[in-house]
Amino acid sequence: MFSYYHVAGAAEPLTYSWTLSAAVASSGGIGRYSGVNSANPIDAPANTASSAANVSTLAVPAVTTLTPGAMIIGAASVNSSSTTLLITSPAGMTERWDLGGKRQDFADAIQPAAGSSGPKTWSFSSARAAAGWIAALRPQ
Repeated sequence: MFSYYHVAGAAEPLTYSWTLSAAVASSGGIGRYSGVNSANPIDAPANTASSAANVSTLAVPAVTTLTPGAMIIGAASVNSSSTTLLITSPAGMTERWDLGGKRQDFADAIQPAAGSSGPKTWSFSSARAAAGWIAALRPQ
């Protein structure tokens, strides 16, 4: 799983593309947020979790936000090419994309007060190796 952030400007291209070094099952998505502090967008750096063993849940450790109203964002990905495998977002987070129930799920939630986000746990309909992350965006 790879994750990037980019502060968009006035001259953004119509499309973005990534090149992989080999033909593999893959997917990707983009989350767009407005109202983020463009000079300092990250309120809490990412925490990650992964499991090489097959698991049916993956808990990513909490991040600690500094700013009230920070947006907690995160994703989980599983090692699977099955289009029937379902990923469920953590409780309290809103799923923003799930790429046809395939290999990735992206979700977010506003954290009203600064402090710990609490761990975020994704669930999978079938046990698989998995990776995930959460971070926080700083509001303007």
